[in-house]
Amino acid sequence: EDFIAICEKFHTIFVLDVPQLTRNEMNQVRRFITLVDSMYERRVKAVITADASPLELLQSDGGPEDELFAFDRTVSRLTEMQSLEYLAHAGPKSAKSVTSILGGILGSEMSRTNIKLSCDQKSDLWDVYDADLNGEMTILEAEDMMRDISVKVRGYYHLSEQQVSDGYQLLSGASSNNTVTITEFQTNLEALLGFLKSVECQQGRG
Repeated sequence: EDFIAICEKFHTIFVLDVPQLTRNEMNQVRRFITLVDSMYERRVKAVITADASPLELLQSDGGPEDELFAFDRTVSRLTEMQSLEYLAHAGPKSAKSVTSILGGILGSEMSRTNIKLSCDQKSDLWDVYDADLNGEMTILEAEDMMRDISVKVRGYYHLSEQQVSDGYQLLSGASSNNTVTITEFQTNLEALLGFLKSVECQQGRG
């Protein structure tokens, strides 16, 4: 919970002097895995100095299989966090607090059967996620928003490519354009939130 609180407060985190780890230091390994998961799922930018590359950070000559599998995921996430695509969608999205905006909307509306947002709430979300301020929302910008909502609703960042595509179709009103206009966003945002809520419920039953 401490890692989550830190990642929700800061958009960039410095982690210095991470040692090379062994199977005899599984408590440290678990904490490092949790830290990386928390940063990745909240799209935090991470600057990490370590005694070895991600692939060589854990000397895994045996050990609990669950931890070794989880550390493989950590290596994959650390590698992705260095990519241009990740960095383009990480860090501060706006001078406004994303956590505050999403918390206010989701806290009051997502528990209701019929989600209804005010024009101001919709405008706040648009201002945050229209990252390049060009008056149009691309699928990458919309995906960023959907994944942030997913963290708030479900507690983790993952959405499948198909779920992202289906959500974007709802947001665009099945428009043939490659971007969503602010009018389409204002009209279809509640349908998207209902869709994301239903995804959460279906997976919860699974």
